Amino acid sequence: MPMRTSTKAKIAGSLIAAAALFGGGTAFGNYLADQDSKSDATAESSPSASPSPSASASTEAEVRINDAVAAALDAVPGTATAASLEDEGGSPAWDIDVLGDGDTWHEVSVDAVTAIAKDERADGDADDARMAKAAKTSLTEAVDAAEKKVPGEVTSIGLDERVGGRKQLNWEAELRADDQRTHEIRVDAETGKVIEARVDADG
Repeated sequence: MPMRTSTKAKIAGSLIAAAALFGGGTAFGNYLADQDSKSDATAESSPSASPSPSASASTEAEVRINDAVAAALDAVPGTATAASLEDEGGSPAWDIDVLGDGDTWHEVSVDAVTAIAKDERADGDADDARMAKAAKTSLTEAVDAAEKKVPGEVTSIGLDERVGGRKQLNWEAELRADDQRTHEIRVDAETGKVIEARVDADG
C-alpha cells in the first residue's frame, strides 16, 4: 500500500523545487529552521505519558487477587486457572478463568472495589483444562509463593507448560513490587516453589 505524503513533507518538497528554480535556498533554510523551532516547542509543551490502564487499575484496586479468586469460586465452584487485573470502563476489575463442573469454562469478572462477582460462560480450551488438572499447586498458593519471594502484589497469573526451553508446568505471574517495579515470577505447579524471578525490563 503506497504511503500517504504528509502536508509538511509536501510543503518542504515544494520549497525544494522553488529553490532549484529560483536559487531561493535561503527561503528553504528559513522554513526548516522555523519548523524545527515549532517541533522543539511542541515537544517541550507535551505532557508526560499517562500511566498504563493496568498500572492505574493496580493503584485503584482494593480487593487483592486471592480475595477476588475466592469471590469468583463462590459464584462458580471449580478451579481457578488464570487471573488478571484489568481496567474495565475506568473501574478496576479482576478477570478470572474458572474450570467448572463438566469441564465447563467460565470467565468471572470481580469488581476490584466491591468484590461483586459476575459470571460469563466462556469457550473452553482442552490444553488449559489438562494443565489445570495436572497442577498440584493452586493459583492462590502460587500467588502466596510469589508475593513471599518479592514483596508486592500479583496482578496477573496463569499456567504455562514451559520454562525457557524446557517443559515444566508452572504458574507464570506478573507482580508489581512495593518499589513499583514489575517482576516476572514462575512458580513450579507441582512443588509450589519459585523457580524463576526477574525484573521485567519493560516494567
